[in-house]
Amino acid sequence: VSTQSTWGLEQMLSSYTEERLATLLKAIADHEKMLDNCRKKLAEEIFFEPFSAFMRIDRLNKHTIYMLDLKDFLKENGIFAPSEDLNKIIKFYSTYPKSELTFSEFNKMVMTNDSFLQREIKFRHINSLSPYEKLNYRVERELSNLINAEVEGNNKLEIKKSSLNARYDFNTYDVFHAIDWEYKGKITHSDLRMFMKKAGYGWEYELPDLIIKRLDRDGDGKLSYSEF
Repeated sequence: VSTQSTWGLEQMLSSYTEERLATLLKAIADHEKMLDNCRKKLAEEIFFEPFSAFMRIDRLNKHTIYMLDLKDFLKENGIFAPSEDLNKIIKFYSTYPKSELTFSEFNKMVMTNDSFLQREIKFRHINSLSPYEKLNYRVERELSNLINAEVEGNNKLEIKKSSLNARYDFNTYDVFHAIDWEYKGKITHSDLRMFMKKAGYGWEYELPDLIIKRLDRDGDGKLSYSEF
């Protein structure tokens, strides 16, 4: 069933499918906000230093982190995560489709947005670890909690994606242009705000920022069709 959009243009998605899309976007924003909180807790640990954490997981000094490295790190901290879920994390943070993380990609995954903590971390000492040495136990805990939060949050998002994909009128083109209603080829901050306000989330002003932060791969502050 086609409806009329708020802006008077023909709308290809049913109102219920748009509602499911908005629910998914809200879940993406909530997931990113929760991860930001985990990153901040990690950064607040005075013994946390990103490159030391990278070397802790990269036990064999390969200068890259593979799925098995993440799996072993979590296992050593009492967390058991499926290989498929860890591969999804690597794929998400990799600049190009590949099966490992460089330090800069790992840093994106663990670094807080808090500018004060970012400045403080720059002056922290890099610890050279032996192959069997661990980080400070609180750093180990917060880092493993962050990675596990990625896994659990992604699994919840997959359920909501499946719910949207199951709709009879679902297709990625119409879903994209339900937000990019002017057919600019990019979803902007204002597009997201307008769509989420229409869906009843207008009072949550941080939603567009969180959604773009999570999905924007090239850093231009907008979402392309491929990113979306």
